[in-house]
Amino acid sequence: MAVAADGRRQIMTTAGIAHNKAVAAGSALLALAVPLLLWQALQENRAAIDAAFYLPFHTLVEVFAVLVATLVFVTGWHVHDERRPAASVLLACAFLAVALMDFAHFMSYQGMPDFITPNSPHKAIVFWLAARYVAAGALLAFALMPSQPLAKSARRYFLAGFLAYALLVFYVGIWQPGWVPATFIPGEGLTAFKLGLEGGVAVLLSLALIMVFRRRDELNGLSLGSLGFALALMLASELFFMLYSHVTDLANMLGHAYKVLAYLFLYHAIFLDSVLMPINRIKQARNDVIESERRHRELLETAPDAILVVDAAGRIQMVNERLESIFGYTRWELLGQHMEILLPEGQRARHHAHQGAYAAAPGDRSMGSGKNVAGRRKDGSEVPLDIALSPFYSETGTQQVTAFIRDVTEQRRMENELRHQSSHDALTGLPNRTLFQDRLLHAMQQARRQEKLVAVILLDLDNFKAINDGWGHNYGDLLLAGVASRLTDSLRAGDTVARLGGDEFALVLTDLAQVESAAQIVNKVLEAFATPFRIGEYDVYAGLSMGVTVYPVDGEDVGTLLRNADVAMYRAKAEGRGCARFFTRDLTSIMQDTLMLQTYLKRAVAADELELHYQPQVDLLSGEIRGVEALLRWTHAELGSVSPARFIPVAEACGLIVPIGAWVLATACRQIRAWQDAGTPMRVAVNLSAHQFRQHDVTQLVRDALAQSGASPALLELELTESAVMEEPEPAARVLAELEKLGVTIAIDDFGTGYSSLAYLKVFSLHKLKIDRSFVIDLVRDPDDAAIVRGLVGLAHSLGLTVIAEGVESEDQRAMLLRLGCDEFQGWLFSKALPADACGQLLAEQMECRETA
Repeated sequence: MAVAADGRRQIMTTAGIAHNKAVAAGSALLALAVPLLLWQALQENRAAIDAAFYLPFHTLVEVFAVLVATLVFVTGWHVHDERRPAASVLLACAFLAVALMDFAHFMSYQGMPDFITPNSPHKAIVFWLAARYVAAGALLAFALMPSQPLAKSARRYFLAGFLAYALLVFYVGIWQPGWVPATFIPGEGLTAFKLGLEGGVAVLLSLALIMVFRRRDELNGLSLGSLGFALALMLASELFFMLYSHVTDLANMLGHAYKVLAYLFLYHAIFLDSVLMPINRIKQARNDVIESERRHRELLETAPDAILVVDAAGRIQMVNERLESIFGYTRWELLGQHMEILLPEGQRARHHAHQGAYAAAPGDRSMGSGKNVAGRRKDGSEVPLDIALSPFYSETGTQQVTAFIRDVTEQRRMENELRHQSSHDALTGLPNRTLFQDRLLHAMQQARRQEKLVAVILLDLDNFKAINDGWGHNYGDLLLAGVASRLTDSLRAGDTVARLGGDEFALVLTDLAQVESAAQIVNKVLEAFATPFRIGEYDVYAGLSMGVTVYPVDGEDVGTLLRNADVAMYRAKAEGRGCARFFTRDLTSIMQDTLMLQTYLKRAVAADELELHYQPQVDLLSGEIRGVEALLRWTHAELGSVSPARFIPVAEACGLIVPIGAWVLATACRQIRAWQDAGTPMRVAVNLSAHQFRQHDVTQLVRDALAQSGASPALLELELTESAVMEEPEPAARVLAELEKLGVTIAIDDFGTGYSSLAYLKVFSLHKLKIDRSFVIDLVRDPDDAAIVRGLVGLAHSLGLTVIAEGVESEDQRAMLLRLGCDEFQGWLFSKALPADACGQLLAEQMECRETA
């Protein structure tokens, strides 16, 4: 690129210097013409110049003008350039006619020997005007004609036309000058006819100058400036010719001088356009070729792929730097060598066979079409390659092949890495579900051939979510990595450990002779997890729930084995966690019952089959109903009445507990408003599950339920289990404060059964404590239960909280609670949970009794 740029710069500099000189000279001449024109125009009596001096001056100037006009023709006619526009050729031919008529003009000038017929000023002026109109007309045509190349045959017509015009003028000027009206009267000067014709020339020149300016973008180039100065100087010359009164005065002499100068500028423009610019284009084309070759070599040497050219015999003709860097050879070591020097020994015979087939039917071969191609470096090592081939014929007609060679070492590494990532877990490096199933299938096929067993174990970490949420995901990830390492260490070399996702892992135990062998490995795993994991500064115990199934005893396909292992694992969780359970057919029945219950429950939610019953909460002193607790009930068409103890865990397991809880809250609020409207306002207690309480929008959920129902917030009591509140005390305190601002009452349910912290309890926004039924059942017979209840009541009252006991079924229990200071109770002693209508009637009866008392 530098070579072409330097050549182009040199060309433009040479032409530019000449152009700048022409601009300077033209500007000076035009600047000088202005005062000269004013001087001549303002002179009334212009002195004539001595004919003895003027005639030689006129002859010399006109001869020079003829020579310049002839040069304009010769230059424009003889330079052959296919891209030259027609206007340029027309201008050249026109100036041949101008040269002929200017020759006749100075030969007919008074004082010169007679030119065929007697000379006179009128005869000379006829030739003069004819030449001026040809020049002005041709220049205007040049400015107006489109820049299109001229057909070669058209040049002759231009030349013939202008020569015919010149002959016609010669005939009129020599033999019939009288055909032209008088142009000069001795003693008086120029006639009006002559001045009018000179004015016409001036108009044509002005129009040409205007058109050149307007088309400057189309006529761009170095010749445009010279052409513009030529037109301007010709226009100045015409103005001088319109001012003279004697054929030998100063105005006439200045007109001739400016005409010759204008011709010189026109010749300069024609020379630039016809000679210098084509030569410059040739030089530029040569420099472009040199630059193209240099760029081709640069592209060849800097190409990211190696390039190798071989002849039909397989001899290396050309290499680039990239090929040298891949194979470790210099180009001088490779040129002339057979290309098999770059192939491993094991691939040369195959390449020789392929080379013959390719030579018989050559064609392009793209990258990636050759698999597992390798090259041999100078040091003997191999490098994976990708090769594209492209045949061509040299200038001598011999077939050659260009090979584009790419080192794919990094690509192969990335492919292997991506393959590993697609089949392995990123955190632990263990096989993922896809690879696990592939290995399980392979183990089953091998066991079938060898008549062995394969054990499939699914295991899940117990309480992993609490660890992950409580300490953060970084600690959770460290624990998962530790679990992966400990599982791997617990198994044999041929077994597989995989992470299926989250905290769920899977094991494949191969080559088992009996089921007891699997049990031994399971016990080894459980023992490995008996010791804590060191996670940062903490010792963390991670229990496992494991489900074990055996091929082919429990299933003969991957799907069945995984499903049965999953059933066994959830049975282990249900039986207390931290243990393993082998699959049995009974577990399938239990799981099927659970799945059936899930299906029915989902349909019940969608079909609005759930309903609320309300159990009164009674003041121990007065016996009046102070509130009711909303309790969820479900009656199924086939199953009958389904206990909450049975379907609530199922709802929690399948994720229905949150929408069911929202429905309970909204229904209870609508019931509050209904009792308000009926004149029996009553506080309704609603249980919020731990899942609901952990929702970020629980406050908004309560606010929306109150707003949509129009219920009074003071009549809504929210019951939360002790464990739900104490799981994350600080966030719980913030949520409880937000709920209290809504105006609702907050109660702690099942108090005393969890792991309460009194330090947190005193800062919670609470109004009531509910004593769990487990302390009420043996309250009368067990002094310890009585002591616990007494302590709970005292604690609650010291914090300003109301105390209510649930599960009261006997008068003795009620009396004991009264003596211990309890405020309220609920249970079958007073009433079971009632449908809304029956509960409403009970409330109405109480209101009626209160009004009559």
